[in-house]
Amino acid sequence: MADMTVQAIQALKPASSYTKTQVSRGLYIGVATNGEKVFFVRYTVNGNKNRSEYRLPKLFGLKSGPGHISLTDARAKATEIQALAKQGIDYQKKLEDDAKATEAQTAQQEAQNATVQDLYDAWFPTTRRKDGGAELKRSFGRDVLPAIGTKPLRELEEGHIKALIQPISDAGTNRKAVVILNNLKQMFKWANGRRPWKLLVDDPTLNLKPEDITQPDYEEVERDRVLSQDEIKALTAKLPAARLVKTTELVIWLTLSCCTRIGETVKAEWQHVDLDKGEWFIPAENTKGKAPEHTVFLSDFAKRQFLALKAITGDSKWCFPNEDGTDHLNTKAPTKQIGDRQASLRDAKPLKNRSKAGDSLVLSSEKWTPHDLRRTGATLMQSLGVEQHVIERIANHAEQNRMQRIYQRFDYAAEQREAWAKLGALLTELTAPPTQP
Repeated sequence: MADMTVQAIQALKPASSYTKTQVSRGLYIGVATNGEKVFFVRYTVNGNKNRSEYRLPKLFGLKSGPGHISLTDARAKATEIQALAKQGIDYQKKLEDDAKATEAQTAQQEAQNATVQDLYDAWFPTTRRKDGGAELKRSFGRDVLPAIGTKPLRELEEGHIKALIQPISDAGTNRKAVVILNNLKQMFKWANGRRPWKLLVDDPTLNLKPEDITQPDYEEVERDRVLSQDEIKALTAKLPAARLVKTTELVIWLTLSCCTRIGETVKAEWQHVDLDKGEWFIPAENTKGKAPEHTVFLSDFAKRQFLALKAITGDSKWCFPNEDGTDHLNTKAPTKQIGDRQASLRDAKPLKNRSKAGDSLVLSSEKWTPHDLRRTGATLMQSLGVEQHVIERIANHAEQNRMQRIYQRFDYAAEQREAWAKLGALLTELTAPPTQP
């Protein structure tokens, strides 16, 4: 068959369906029903029996241009593609590989200018925290990104991290400094396992330890503060003069009598509190870490606290609403109020806007916090003879042993109810007004 001429291709008319006609060896012209004409190249790679076909991206035209290709140039392209095929190179695969290489090179060039902000924006959506990353976002937005957010990753060094964190620990907020360092370590560890980030930065936090960015006398130890029975009596006597918000007083007694975390207490909703049944349900999203949902069997003491609270906030969705009632109270608010009233025991430098109630809640030479109340409640249960495995369920610690978590499902509900009742009875005794002589 003779090769087709330009005139012959021009003479091809559209049919009711798409047609292809051979132009020359391995080169075909396709004619669409709307009259558009496109070249196709057929080739076999290195003797492979499977024939491939490549559609030239431009339409047939008398001259080659931005949107058209001439017959002469189409034949030249067909010759090029078929020559590569004889060498074992699939032209279409080559195009894909070249495009990927170009894309990677472009991405690498762009990544050379990537900043800490760019890394944070890529990493943050991958984090999985119960608060949706709200605290992490606040921390980076307040303390990290304003300082080093615009810093190119390729220029980032350990010194920049130390310069960022040092003023925080110098202000006495050592724990905050450690949290920021740990968050940065998580971000750079994530980056180290992923392209292009691992090519851009040597982890500037790799060799940093908490002692490198905290004050010399700071020791990050696990708190073990427990209020004694005498301190609970003293607390009862001191509360009236402390001028706490009434709901904060109730946070204290509920946290102590229910052995709940401060966050679980403050996030409570009235829909989850059934005073008739004497039960308070805590959904999993309000617990800490991987701890499951939890039911507190309310003692008479705890029910009295909820009844007093209901008289104040019963019209709200939240047991402890914020000022405008749109959400629960900030979980840090009770801790701040209680800390304000132990001014002489404060580790950090004095802060503004603190309560004038001074040391009204100082119980001994050691500061106490709302979280210590949870520990105190559990310790009081121990003193009342409650078995440790029951206390563990009351504290709602996530079971670390996978097999026990899966197979040991008995909930010890009756034992828990009895334990809470014992604790409530003791607290009723400890907080009772002194008997008049």
